[in-house]
Amino acid sequence: QRNLSYTGFDVPQNNRHLNSSMHNLIHDYLNGTISHVPIAANDPIFLVHHAFVDKILEMWLETHQDAHYPNDTNIPKAQRPNSYMTAFFPLRHNDNYFNLKVLDLGYSYE
Repeated sequence: QRNLSYTGFDVPQNNRHLNSSMHNLIHDYLNGTISHVPIAANDPIFLVHHAFVDKILEMWLETHQDAHYPNDTNIPKAQRPNSYMTAFFPLRHNDNYFNLKVLDLGYSYE
């Protein structure tokens, strides 16, 4: 049975493996340290890649002012709006930052 994400890409039942989901394909494509989950964040391109993803999201949010964080039973419980983001203290819900402007966080994109 296939489990499709909202964008239509395959989301494997066990998407903890770096090479098994759409999100992770870019990590594999870039190869090197970024393609290994436990040490991916140590690769300098990791920061560049995720900053660019953040920029794309910000551009999308600017053109979709009525967007909201999705809430559906198909979303894993840990990723639902009222679930806490892991490794963030003080605790924050997943949807806390969704509609914040980057200027509110102290930076901007050019």
